Amino acid sequence: MKKSRMLSIRTTFFMIAAGMCLCSFVHGADDRQTTVTVNALDDHWTPIKGLRQEDFRAKSGRHQIQPVTFCFAEGPRRIVILLDTSGSMSGAKGSGRWNVAHDATLDFVNSVSPRTRLSLLTFAAGVEEKANFSTDRRGIIAWLSDSHAGERKFVNGRTALYEAIIAAIKQFGSPEPGDAILVVTDGGENASKARSSQVTDALRASGVRLFALLLPDELPIGTDGWDGREKLLGMVRDSGGFGVDLYAGYGTDTSASYSVHSLSGIRPPTLVYDDQARALVKSSANAVNLLISGFYMLTLKLPDNVTKPRGWSLELVDSRGHSRKDVTLTYPGHLLPAAAQTVQH
Repeated sequence: MKKSRMLSIRTTFFMIAAGMCLCSFVHGADDRQTTVTVNALDDHWTPIKGLRQEDFRAKSGRHQIQPVTFCFAEGPRRIVILLDTSGSMSGAKGSGRWNVAHDATLDFVNSVSPRTRLSLLTFAAGVEEKANFSTDRRGIIAWLSDSHAGERKFVNGRTALYEAIIAAIKQFGSPEPGDAILVVTDGGENASKARSSQVTDALRASGVRLFALLLPDELPIGTDGWDGREKLLGMVRDSGGFGVDLYAGYGTDTSASYSVHSLSGIRPPTLVYDDQARALVKSSANAVNLLISGFYMLTLKLPDNVTKPRGWSLELVDSRGHSRKDVTLTYPGHLLPAAAQTVQH
């Protein structure tokens, strides 16, 4: 995976068609098989289409992993939006932090396919369901409108980020290919009874990908807030998702457990929410929608001795079999045989 870099998102995005991939996956025919979702991104963090099965090379340790089936899937999904409403989301007076979170969420809702089923959960010290899965966006938009008008009423309290992610996983019941969670947060965590390792295990077992639209953390490095942010990005990476820093416009490096701001050790300055920042928030929300909506599906035949989550690597190769350095792949950090996958309740 590449180092964090400035996210250059094209202002005009191609629309994702509502069709599903035209390939079949045989489930249960071989317990050693598993199907993973993969995004391929160019240097502008734009999804790449048109790749072939032979373009991918996978291995786990010294074992080569054989792709069995392959296709590009695109269409409406089931997405749980997790919106952080804890006190840190209001920020310093005049910082515009809640405006950023509100607008990012609304932009994402407006960018998805009309047939996408959305659910909205908010979280602070606890988790609240604002809208269950539906293609009707009116309930979500109405709540966002109310929260924007009355920030002090809606944004307060501590942050149970980990418990919120587990609650979002449970929303899916039996997960389907393409299910995703989008969390809009600064990454703070100070109220969950669940541990980060439990969240990672639940994401792996369900196959649900975790995406994040991140606000700047106003806490210094080494505090609980920064620790939660780093762990969140580790979960994003391990699930095969993607994170975007709404403050700086960086594509978060999902191969590392930190964002670009953790490198400097300097508290980020107050965000001025001007027209340029507003445009960045909108394009970031649209970009994440593209990654959730369309992806490659690879069914892999695992080595005989794989019975629990195992690390692996995936790369894109050229016609000579050389690794391509111009493409970034996002994919789950661990493989788990289909027979061992269970839904966490």
